[in-house]
Amino acid sequence: MLRSKNQWKNVLKVAAIAAVMGIAPLAARAETVDELQQKLSQTDRQLAEENDRYEVRVAKLGKSSKAGKDEIAAHNDRVNDIRTRRAALKDKIAEIQVTESTTQRVAGKLDSSQDVLAKLKVDHDARGAKLVQGSKAWEAENDRYTKEVRAVQERRATLKDQKNDIVRTQADNQRIENKLDDSAEQLAALRVSHEKRSAGLVQGSKAWEIENDRYMNEVRAVQARRDTLKDRREDNRETALAEKRIDDKLDSSADKLAALRADHDRRSANLVQGSKAWEQENDRYTAAVRDVQGHRVDLKDKKQEVATDQRQLLSLHGELDDIERKLASEQDLFRQNKAAMKDGSRAAQLENDRHADRVRALEDRKHDLREELAKAQRQSASAR
Repeated sequence: MLRSKNQWKNVLKVAAIAAVMGIAPLAARAETVDELQQKLSQTDRQLAEENDRYEVRVAKLGKSSKAGKDEIAAHNDRVNDIRTRRAALKDKIAEIQVTESTTQRVAGKLDSSQDVLAKLKVDHDARGAKLVQGSKAWEAENDRYTKEVRAVQERRATLKDQKNDIVRTQADNQRIENKLDDSAEQLAALRVSHEKRSAGLVQGSKAWEIENDRYMNEVRAVQARRDTLKDRREDNRETALAEKRIDDKLDSSADKLAALRADHDRRSANLVQGSKAWEQENDRYTAAVRDVQGHRVDLKDKKQEVATDQRQLLSLHGELDDIERKLASEQDLFRQNKAAMKDGSRAAQLENDRHADRVRALEDRKHDLREELAKAQRQSASAR
């Protein structure tokens, strides 16, 4: 979208105000861990500088004086703001690290499964070369190979679904960050507009109160959207952490299976095949493997449940976004239509009724979606 010279001036002005308020500009891309670590280091310096400045100011003003008490209150606010930003940066770094770790794990398993398929093919060709085509042994080998390939292909399909889920979640997280940055700029712009409108009004007058109410209502609306976005980001973070915990347990159980196999081979090496001791060892090994495999099935089912819940959450958040866009479009349309109508005219009354019905329908749908989302969030939290 092209912007005029004056529009660009307004954008730059809002951005400058946002910078003064400590609000980040709209992100064009996701920040790296190194960039976030640099910002975290900056907050360390800011905190140290604030503490040094505070000591000098309070020593000069005196803690018991009014100016000193005001300085203490302002200092506490600034420190709380820095600590809040620090906590947000740490959460973001942890979120990226978890995502990167999961992405690398999935990519590694996909590569590994491709190698497994190649090895199965080589092994099958070697076995088949020694068998008479069409014989019972040859058919049994074909069945074994087909089953093992099918199992690997199913695992690959699951991994590809996981990879797609990661991509969708990363994209959603970036949209959330962009919208949070955008809403921060909106708050800054609202503040500028409010100060301009209030400048010519008498404090305490009716007009002043109306302006204050307008400003606070708009701020509350933006803050409500920000809270929803933060909840959505938290859902994504908790889901990623839950999936990582399950993946860690699956990796641990895979290591346990490998250890059981190595131990079984070592024990069986000195036993006579078909002997009582050999049968007991086989029974012991089979029971141990069955127990671990059962645990792995439970873990995979749980992971599938977490992934399904996450897709539902993303879908509901997407529908809520669509409702918000429709509400904003309706407000724009209503203002345009009203501007072309005479106040109190029949057309204006009809437009008021149309607008009220449309907004009511959208707000009802938003209410229903929020209830569905709250239920889905409870279900997702229980699954995690």
